[in-house]
Amino acid sequence: MSDRAKLRNVPVVAHTSSIEHSLRPINVASPTAVCLAGEARSIMRADVRATQMNNLVRALNADLFLVMSPKWSNREHVQHDERDKPDNEKVVTLTPRKLHLIDRDMKPVSTVVARDEDILSLLPQLNISTAESRIIRHCAHLQPLPKRIAADDRPAGDGTEWRRTNFQTGYCAPQISLALRFRVGLSLIARAERIRGNVPYTWVVRSRPDVEIGCVIPFDTLAAGTDKHTVLYQDDFIAMMPREAAEISMRQVPLARELNASACFVGLMRALPEALTKDGDDFVYWHTMEWCNPCVVELAGWRQGWLAMWQWSDTLRNLEPLPLAMPWREETDARGLNRKCVAQSPSGTIGGPPRITHDRRRPVLSWEVKESNPDLCFGHRWTRQTGPPTFESVESREPPHGLTVTPAGGMSRPVL
Repeated sequence: MSDRAKLRNVPVVAHTSSIEHSLRPINVASPTAVCLAGEARSIMRADVRATQMNNLVRALNADLFLVMSPKWSNREHVQHDERDKPDNEKVVTLTPRKLHLIDRDMKPVSTVVARDEDILSLLPQLNISTAESRIIRHCAHLQPLPKRIAADDRPAGDGTEWRRTNFQTGYCAPQISLALRFRVGLSLIARAERIRGNVPYTWVVRSRPDVEIGCVIPFDTLAAGTDKHTVLYQDDFIAMMPREAAEISMRQVPLARELNASACFVGLMRALPEALTKDGDDFVYWHTMEWCNPCVVELAGWRQGWLAMWQWSDTLRNLEPLPLAMPWREETDARGLNRKCVAQSPSGTIGGPPRITHDRRRPVLSWEVKESNPDLCFGHRWTRQTGPPTFESVESREPPHGLTVTPAGGMSRPVL
């Protein structure tokens, strides 16, 4: 059976997992690989797919890779109620018909559909070394997926158990199933490069299937990051990086643990003084997915930067910040600006508005290099390398045991 025929019969709600490779020719001239990893959710909407294609994939002349879960968190009860309905009446369920429309509209090079609990079963198909595969499995063994999401008790408490189960935190990496999807995406990208005659992509952009992109991303933003050896982030919704940096960023499992990256572990961050971890009205340790990957990247020798989109407000007579990438919600209804962003970087101050040197009708995409706080991001540092890390001599460590105290009477540092 051909790949195309198999694609039309992918059992997206069954207990099996699938990797489907398109028979379409891969464009050797494409400089960018875009990986959308996570729960499918609103990629089932044509308007969301349109912002992703127009503002991201086509804008960057990219090849697309999809690594999706059929689950829609917090709407599992709706998916359960839809089980016996005809496919054309299912709203939040990823049906074979919807997957066919995604393939038709987006033309991905490779598509993966797998439940969280099945993602590890894909490793033998991904050309991952035996040593790395062993470490990934050990890391995942230390952090089993929660059997259920605990009740959200934040109004009455701090929601510790809800956060742990909802964001899948533990001894390996936050949102471990999403981080494992990054690793799958990296292997799919490497496979495409082999098919291209070992011609690597220049850039990699990773985002989520449910994210809408606010404006057409200019190549200048990617080029700036490449020149500065920088990975550019906006929250955990989008990351843009040189191809070499993807070898680190998309290996959050197992590198978060192997690099002993402090920002990836809630328990370790909570052991630090409150004065360090308080961020406005919240604590940084409740945002480990946003903090973990930049910390891993920095410990491996790359710089991190932050993306911001700005739009001129006639009312306020100023450039006002808007998210470049944001998960679709009913209240926003895929309101992408669908206009080309003007690249401007850097603007001088992190978080500050860019210089007004352009047509005010066009949004501005700016970025800033940001040095992480060494009191929050610490661990084993590498010298930046252009190739992928090796795992032949790495032995996985045991789970965290607590704190060690620096000999000079300085601040206690959690360790794995």
